[in-house]
Amino acid sequence: MKIKNTIILKTVIKICFIFACLFGYSQIRNSDFSSESIGIDVDNLKTNGIVYFSDIFDSYEIIPLETTSESLIGKINSIRFIKDKIIVLDRSIAKTVFLFDINGKFITKIGRIGKGPGEYLSPSSISADEAMGIIAVYDGRLNSVLLYGINGDYIKSIQLKSKVAAKSIELYKGEIYISNFIHDLSPYLLYSIDLDGDVTGEWFPNTYPKGFKDNSQISPGTIFFKTDKNLRFRSFLMNTVYSIESHSLKSIITLNSNKELKQEELVKIYDNSNSNNLVKLLKNEKLIGISGYSEINDLVILEYLNHANKYVLFYDRRTGAMNSTKLLNFQDDMTNFSGKIMGFFHTSYEDKLIAPISGILMDNLIEKLKKDPKLSSWNNLKNLTHNDNPCIVMYKCRKTPLINCRW
Repeated sequence: MKIKNTIILKTVIKICFIFACLFGYSQIRNSDFSSESIGIDVDNLKTNGIVYFSDIFDSYEIIPLETTSESLIGKINSIRFIKDKIIVLDRSIAKTVFLFDINGKFITKIGRIGKGPGEYLSPSSISADEAMGIIAVYDGRLNSVLLYGINGDYIKSIQLKSKVAAKSIELYKGEIYISNFIHDLSPYLLYSIDLDGDVTGEWFPNTYPKGFKDNSQISPGTIFFKTDKNLRFRSFLMNTVYSIESHSLKSIITLNSNKELKQEELVKIYDNSNSNNLVKLLKNEKLIGISGYSEINDLVILEYLNHANKYVLFYDRRTGAMNSTKLLNFQDDMTNFSGKIMGFFHTSYEDKLIAPISGILMDNLIEKLKKDPKLSSWNNLKNLTHNDNPCIVMYKCRKTPLINCRW
């Protein structure tokens, strides 16, 4: 009788295992991170003085965005490229998406403010898939993704589920990846949906990273970064950058520290009754996480928060060379009008990293044009005024960046 019961028990276990595999496969698949990763010990990472842009890049080009009555831009919040066209999002002032050619000549607006077909109320993130010839715009007010053709022709609108509310989106290989705001209705931080709006993948429970629940006040920054081969992802307070490929995430770079901010410490700092909790967090003497990521060719440029300072890490995957310095010591000695670009690089185009020039940087650029005839005669910059649109700058990467330290 005992043997018979044992056989029955084993059979039940096998059946349960089969059902678990059948019904749990999707979730297991979406949570299966590869263990292959570069681990970097930031406690023993030396910071080496000033790193100049000329150490990383060999040339640059400034592209003025044409100013017309239809293309008035207050601030550049995001930049993308599609088939030699520049897509610019101004979510702060104009609340519009603009399309320019590669020389900065205005082509058209993509969509417009409204509630009709092809219209949006609050465009807050953009993306583009060159292979598909599709531009995607996320409307934060209506919680929907609008799709347009390469020339701005409206295709369709995708209404997102109530549990999904995007900080940032990225259109990649026929699906839309969504970095989600963490809220009570949303169980995950990262989603993928198909072009019909159905959820196809979900990653990171909403207690990740480190239990940080209210991230609505955090600037999206470079949450997604698309290379010519992969889509990279990181979010606030994460110590790891992931590569997204075919519904799987592979960790590619992880920062390690014995002084990493723990969940219980974060909960203590982030008290909703105190409006200065974010300031307390950023001044914390711990490794907080990765705050910016860019990649061009084999070069990774990664920004992170550690010991109440911002650092930039440079890593050449081809040679293994690595260097790190404080963000204030990563200085733009090529344009010479700002000392440092404002914000991190938005995207890449061919072998160049792209950054905006707006606000005080535009003022600095205009003042420099008055003193530098060589610069002002280039690319029609001599006619630039304070009333004109912002510019974008393209930094062309060196074939062999001058990164001195071996890791």
